[in-house]
Amino acid sequence: MTEITYIVNQPVKLSDHFTVPIDNSLWDGKTYNKTKKTWHPLRNRTIKFDDLLIPKTDYSLKHCAFGLYLLFFNDFKKYYVGIACKLAKDPEGILTRLKKHRTKATATYHEGGKSVHHTEQKPYGWQSLAKARYKKYGNEDKLDDCYLVTLSPKDYNNINDYPDEKKKFFYLEKELSQNTNKEFNSLLKVIPGSGFSNEWKSINSTSKGTEHKYKFISN
Repeated sequence: MTEITYIVNQPVKLSDHFTVPIDNSLWDGKTYNKTKKTWHPLRNRTIKFDDLLIPKTDYSLKHCAFGLYLLFFNDFKKYYVGIACKLAKDPEGILTRLKKHRTKATATYHEGGKSVHHTEQKPYGWQSLAKARYKKYGNEDKLDDCYLVTLSPKDYNNINDYPDEKKKFFYLEKELSQNTNKEFNSLLKVIPGSGFSNEWKSINSTSKGTEHKYKFISN
């Protein structure tokens, strides 16, 4: 069976490496516009897409290209596993994906850039998280409780093309979305105040993907 080695960057506090401009627009903390396919919170557009996360270190240049990433929301014991495929026809890197997830986590309706669909993965998804965050932080949410992990293939020798890349990433995404996964537990232990793994639930959807052996090495 194919084995892929993934380079793992250990958890970092998101706000240590990115400025997260506060969304000062008014919101009732619950309402989304669901009349169109792209759901969004009913609030003003106040932040440009490019400014949703502003790098303040070289972390994004070094580690936010392509691969997988995890976002840990420590205060709520929820996490998200996502993928960013290098071989896609219109590739979208990890940094762009993170900006989209910032809008979902803080229920921000941004200006410019690609539209963001504020999904709700039942029983608890981005909308549930955003509502909980707004209740706790109001308009002062800087994502200070959020920790980020990025993973990237060491090389692409065992990845053939975009469908193969996506399916192998989907498999690892599914594996890491289980709070019993040993690699997930190893990452969680590095996060201050993270508690026990059985308290954590992933908020992402999963697909079966292509099973393969995987090995993690630290950067």
